[in-house]
Amino acid sequence: MIKYFFNLLRRKISLFSKETIFKSIELITLFTFFYTPLLFFTQTHDQFELPKLLLLSFTGIFILSLQILSLPVTFPKNHLFSCLLLFFATQLLASLPFFTLSWTTSWLGDYENFSGVMTLLIYILWFWILSQTLTQNRINKVFFFLSLAAILSSFYAIAQHFGFDFIQWNPDSVITSREFAALGNPNFLAAFLAMALPFSLYFLVKNLNSGPVTTPSRDLFFPLGMGFIGFGFLCAATAKAQSLLGIPIENFVTNLLLALGFALFTMSAVRFLLIPSWWISLISFSILAVGLLTTGSRGGFLGALAGGCLFLIFASRDSDIRQKLRQELSKIPKIFQFSVLGLLVILGGWLGSSFFIRLFHSVLHAGDSLAVSRLHIWRPAFRIIASNPIHGVGLDTFKIAFPFYSGIEFNQIDGMFMSSRTAHDELLQITATTGLLGLAAYLALLVAFLLTWLQCYRHSTFHTRWLLVALLSCAAAYQVQNIFSFGVSTINLIWFFCLAAVQKISTLNQPTEDTRTLSSFNPWFLFPKFIAFLLVVVLFFFSIGRLGSDVAFSRGSAINDMMKKPNPNLDPSSLAYYSDYGITEMKKAAALCPLEVKFPLYLGLAYEQRAGIDPSRAKDWLLLALPEYEKAIQMSPANAYYYNDEGRVHTQLALYDPQYWALAEADYQKAVYYAPSSPFFMLNLSTTLQSEGKAEPAKEELAKAFQLDAGFTSKIMTQMAVQKYQTGQKDAAFEYLNEAIAANTTNADAFYYRGLFYLDEKKNKEALADLQRSKAINPNNSTIDNFIQQAKQ
Repeated sequence: MIKYFFNLLRRKISLFSKETIFKSIELITLFTFFYTPLLFFTQTHDQFELPKLLLLSFTGIFILSLQILSLPVTFPKNHLFSCLLLFFATQLLASLPFFTLSWTTSWLGDYENFSGVMTLLIYILWFWILSQTLTQNRINKVFFFLSLAAILSSFYAIAQHFGFDFIQWNPDSVITSREFAALGNPNFLAAFLAMALPFSLYFLVKNLNSGPVTTPSRDLFFPLGMGFIGFGFLCAATAKAQSLLGIPIENFVTNLLLALGFALFTMSAVRFLLIPSWWISLISFSILAVGLLTTGSRGGFLGALAGGCLFLIFASRDSDIRQKLRQELSKIPKIFQFSVLGLLVILGGWLGSSFFIRLFHSVLHAGDSLAVSRLHIWRPAFRIIASNPIHGVGLDTFKIAFPFYSGIEFNQIDGMFMSSRTAHDELLQITATTGLLGLAAYLALLVAFLLTWLQCYRHSTFHTRWLLVALLSCAAAYQVQNIFSFGVSTINLIWFFCLAAVQKISTLNQPTEDTRTLSSFNPWFLFPKFIAFLLVVVLFFFSIGRLGSDVAFSRGSAINDMMKKPNPNLDPSSLAYYSDYGITEMKKAAALCPLEVKFPLYLGLAYEQRAGIDPSRAKDWLLLALPEYEKAIQMSPANAYYYNDEGRVHTQLALYDPQYWALAEADYQKAVYYAPSSPFFMLNLSTTLQSEGKAEPAKEELAKAFQLDAGFTSKIMTQMAVQKYQTGQKDAAFEYLNEAIAANTTNADAFYYRGLFYLDEKKNKEALADLQRSKAINPNNSTIDNFIQQAKQ
C-alpha cells in the first residue's frame, strides 16, 4: 500500500522536470531568506517572532515535501552535522519532564521567545534543506537577498527615526530614539544588520576583482525614478504623511500604496544591487551602517565591528584587492572622496546621536552601565548554573527560574512584576537552561564549524575563499552580539545558513551545478522518507494551530486589557458582551494550542474579570477561573506568578467560604518561595495571614517586605488601604496607612489618603496635618488645595 502510494505520487511529480523542481526549491528558499526579516503580522498577539517562525515552518514544509517525493533522503556525513545532532540531543534531554521546570514550555518555547524544541527542529530542518540544495551560486544568491532585505530594513529604520511608520505601534512597546523596523526590537535589528554587513563587503571585493564595468547613465534613470516613486508611495501610506498633507486615506488605498511602494522600491534596489560596481556595494554598506546606528544597540555595534574587522583583516592580506582598490579610488577626485566621507559622518552622527551618547557613557562608566543592563541578569544566571550544573533548568525556562535566583536589584531597575526572558548572553542561556552538557555540545559545534571552515579555506579557489570569509565574518558578528543579547528567528536562520553553507562547501568539488536526478522507488529509502513525511504532517498541523490560536489570543488579550480599565460610559450589558467575546476567543486559543501555558492562564483572567462586572454571579465566575489557573500551574509548576494568580482567586472565594483562606495562604507561600525577592507576594501572604487571625506570622512577612523595598511596599500598602476603606474596613485602612508612613515618611500618597480619610471622619485637625505634609512632599498635586481649605474650616 505504501509502495503504491509512493509510486503514484512519484509519477505525478515526475510530470515536472527536475529543473522545475530544483528551481522551485531555490525560489522558495530565496523568498524565505528575503521575506523573513521583513515579515510582521498585526493580527497575532506576538506580531514579530511568531509570524517569522511560522513562515520558516510553512516554507520548510513545502520544500521538504518536494524533496521527499523527488530526491533520496540522505544526511551529511561529517563532524559538523554530528555536532549539530549532539547539540539537539542535549536540548531534547533538558526538555524531558524529569529535568525541566516546565516540559510544555521547553517544547513550545516560552511565549515571545518560542525557543523550544519545536523551533530548534525547524532550524535543523532548514540546515538539512540547505545542506542538500546549496551550491556556490545559490550561496551568492542568498547573500544577495539577505543584503536586499537588510537594505530595506535599514531604510525602514531611518524612516521610523523621522516618524514615518506604517503602523501605530503601542507606545509601551516602542523605545524612543531606537528603531526596530520589522524585527520588533532594536537589538534584533542591529544584530541582523551586523550580520548582513559582511555580505556587502563580499560583493565589494567580488566587484573589485571582476574589473571596471560601465553602466550607461540613461539605464539608471528609470530604476532611480521608480525608487523615488516607490519611496513616495510608502511615505504617503504613513500616518505622519497623511497628517502633514491633511488628507486622510482609506484603508484600502493605504494598503494599495504600501503594496505598490514596496514593489517599486524593492525593484529599484534590486536593479542597483545587480550593477557589478564596487561603489554600489560601498553605498549599500553605508546604508546598513547608518541603519545600525539608528538602533542605538551597543551589542549590535560590537558584532558589526567584529565581523567587519575580521573581513578587513583578510582583505588587507590580499595584495591584489588592495591594489585594485587604490586604482579605483585614484580615479575619484580627493575632494569628492572627502566630501562623501564627511557627509556620511555627519549623517551617521545625526541619526546615531543617541547611540554615540550611550556608547560614550558606557565606555566612561562601564561598571555602572553593566550594572543596570546585564550584571543583574548575569549574576542570577550563574546561580542557576551552580544549582543545576548538568542538565540546567530546562530549555527556554529561564524566565520561570529567574525569580527564584534573582535579587531585588533587578526588579528595582526593570519593574517589580518583571522577570528576565533570557540570560542576555547565549552561552549563559544555554548553560543555565540545558546545563554543562548543552554548553559542551554548543562549543563542540563551534569548534567543528571553525575546523570545517579552515579545511575549506585552505583548499579553495579565490571566489570560494571570499564566500568563506563572508560566512565566517557573519558568524563572528552573530556570536559577538549574542554575548549581550540572544538569538531570534531572523538571525538564527542566518547562523544555520552559515553552518550549512560551510558544511556544503566542504563536500563540493565542482559546486557550480546541481546534477541530482529524480529518484525512483527504492525500499531502502522508504523509512527515512516515512519519518520525513511524519515530520511534515506534525509541523504543518502544529503551525496551522499555532497561527489560529495566536490570532484568537490577540483578540482575547485586547478584551482583557480593555476590561482592566473599562470605559465608565459603557452599560453593564455592553461590558458583559465584550467579556463573553473575550472568553470565547480565549477558549478558542486554548483549544487550538492546548500545550501553550499562556492560554489557560489568560482564560482564567477573563473569567476573573467577568466576576468583577457581574457581582450577582461572581462566585460562579471565580469557580470557572480556578481550574484554568490550576491547569497553568500544572504546566508550569515553578512559576511564582501563577501561584499568586490562584491565590488571588482563593482570596476572593474566601469571602464566600472561609475554607479558601488556607488555600490562598498555601498559594502565596509557594509564590514567596519561588520568588523570594518579591515584596508584593510577601504583602499578599501577610494580608492573608492577617485575615486568618495569624497576627505574628503576618507581621513577620510584612517586615520582610519592608526590608526588601520599603518604598514599593509602602506604595502597595497605600493602594490596599484605599481598597479597604472603600469596602468599609476603615480600621484596617488606617492601620495600613500608618504602617506605610512609618516605613516611608516620603510617601506623599499615604499622607494624602490618610488626610482624606480623616476629613471624611470629621477629624479636620489630623486631616490638615496630613494634607499639608503631602503637599510639601508633592506640590504638583493640583487637587489637594481644595481639601486643605475644607480641613481648615
